[in-house]
Amino acid sequence: MQLTPFICGLVRTGGIANALKMYRDSLMTETVGLIEALYPSGFPRSHGHALFNDASQQRILGTAVRGQTFDQFRTMLGQQQELLLLIISHISMVRRAILSVLDENRPVDVSEGDGEQQSTKQEGPASQQLSLLKRYNSAKSEVLRSLNDTFDAFMDVAHVRCAKLLNHRSEQNARLSLVGFHSLYTSIWRFIEQYEALGGKMCFGLRGTLTAQAKSFLSNFHTEKSRQIHILIENEQWVQAEVPIDFQNLVNQVIDAAYVSGGQSTMDPQSPLLLGMTGAASNDGNGHSASGISLASAPNLGAPFANSPLSLATPTPVSGGEPLSASRQSTGPPRTPNTAQFDSSGGHGLLLARNDSDAASIRSVDTAGMGLMHIGGEAFHVVGCSLVLVKSVVEYLQCAVNIPMLITDVLQRLVEVFKAFNSRTCQVVLGAGAMRSAGLKNISAKHLALASESLSLCMELIPYAKECLRHVMSPSQEVLLTQLDRTVSDFSNHQGELHRKLVSIMSDRAEYHGRVLVAVKWDDLDPSTQPPVPAMDALVKEVRKLHKVLKRYLPTPALRSVFSQIFAMYETKLTPQYQKIRITSAEGKRQLMLNSQYLLRRLRALDSSVTVDWELEVVVNNIDLVKPYQPSRDTNTTASSSSPVSADQSSSEPHMPQETSSGPPQSLVSPSDGPLSPDEVDATLQSP
Repeated sequence: MQLTPFICGLVRTGGIANALKMYRDSLMTETVGLIEALYPSGFPRSHGHALFNDASQQRILGTAVRGQTFDQFRTMLGQQQELLLLIISHISMVRRAILSVLDENRPVDVSEGDGEQQSTKQEGPASQQLSLLKRYNSAKSEVLRSLNDTFDAFMDVAHVRCAKLLNHRSEQNARLSLVGFHSLYTSIWRFIEQYEALGGKMCFGLRGTLTAQAKSFLSNFHTEKSRQIHILIENEQWVQAEVPIDFQNLVNQVIDAAYVSGGQSTMDPQSPLLLGMTGAASNDGNGHSASGISLASAPNLGAPFANSPLSLATPTPVSGGEPLSASRQSTGPPRTPNTAQFDSSGGHGLLLARNDSDAASIRSVDTAGMGLMHIGGEAFHVVGCSLVLVKSVVEYLQCAVNIPMLITDVLQRLVEVFKAFNSRTCQVVLGAGAMRSAGLKNISAKHLALASESLSLCMELIPYAKECLRHVMSPSQEVLLTQLDRTVSDFSNHQGELHRKLVSIMSDRAEYHGRVLVAVKWDDLDPSTQPPVPAMDALVKEVRKLHKVLKRYLPTPALRSVFSQIFAMYETKLTPQYQKIRITSAEGKRQLMLNSQYLLRRLRALDSSVTVDWELEVVVNNIDLVKPYQPSRDTNTTASSSSPVSADQSSSEPHMPQETSSGPPQSLVSPSDGPLSPDEVDATLQSP
């Protein structure tokens, strides 16, 4: 080896330390020159690492770096990282070579061996050997210390240079798209790992800078997503939207990533939530979304984001297929993620592997025109804001999976997004805020049903999102996932309030119809009159129309629950009104009985699974006939208070009143409202 005589000579003369110091100084000077040659042309050479930290130098560098495009900056940073890795590899090679020469030429220690051999050696040669060994040990210590100083100095240069570049573009980096920031994060993290492996020391400074930049990115990302969702809810018209195939594919990615098969996790290279580096360098980092979905591809999402930079790839064209039916049930078998599909053994709650039929049902959704959003075995009617919420949730999950250091922060932000969506939806629908913010004339049963569907969509998606996060969490972090469970409970409570509001609509109408039935002259009806009388016909038509609207949007269990409450409410509201009816003849009582039986038949025909145990015939039979000469004050009072219904009054549908500043919205229907014609009810319940 050519270095052997040179190093041995330096050791004998005691010049190894000075030689290594000169090597370090020369290396630092050359490194600074090579690095600064990569900087933008507007940056003057600092001619030294100390001068590089000068405030004026940093202002010039910051201006130059911020003036670069994202591609230019990332290219410059990548070249600097490659240069630094090459230099530290050179330092490691020099270190190994010097230590190898010293070890090969290490003097023999005369103290080694048995005592008889040592006693036979002369004192002079032994003394020389000990002197050489002492000089060797001292030289090796100097070499190790000097090389460690070289490593420390070089790592300081590397940390400062990389961190300065990142900090100068911190605001721009925070505004990057997820794809752009992920490409930057990945290159820096790979550099840190390689650097630490070669240098044998932790890059605490650069790690801290990268962590701070990642948190800043997430904060800006969360602010933008929250703003989008808030504005879209404010302007939501609460009409059903078509589901673009790209949005359905996003949901399928989450479902696929939540399942575990063969011990693989979400971090498997084939996971659909992992972002690739392809295509990231072809844009400026600000123009594309990780999900590859443009808001322009979603119908009725509102104008504020028509030009929003959220498209990474060309939207996937829909290849044939007929629109799916409006039925709630999907064509595939039901797959409820929060029950049988999750195996709680071992505390991980991992999804069990899907069978072939399950996978086939998901693939069949990918090639069909989408009228509904399919999650597992359920299908949901969606509105524009719920589509954007789904897209945002997928991007949060991609952020957690691809930037694991943010996992707990992402979980917290995701919970905040769900809570904000739940709260704001309550304000604009139950609180009638949409009448002011979106210009709706009223809040109808259709609006309540679509809001309920949006909540159901969230409750079905959350368990899958929870499993995706669990895969990248440590066991000690998994306890934080209970926050998502509480969010599901909040959604469920809100949905219950929506269903109770539907019952409240019909409760107000039942009070009105009860008063109208009391005012009917049952004794004056012709014996040949067949049921129903106009008052009873109006009551039945309103119930049937509500059932028709809700059946279109609500799943069967929710529909049954709502109408079970409505039927029970009718018994509570109408029975006291029946007891106020004054009939003087058997014919009048017969007419009331026929109309009551007609009402029960129609109610039972709506849904055979809902029991109507209202003993209305018994109530009619218990009505005592009133003698003709005995006037009925209640009847006269009721009749006089029931004014004729004008054409304008009859055109009003049960709806929520306009929002006022004096307090919460009052009842959905005024007791003085008139009966609704079928066309009028249909027009209001089908469109705002």
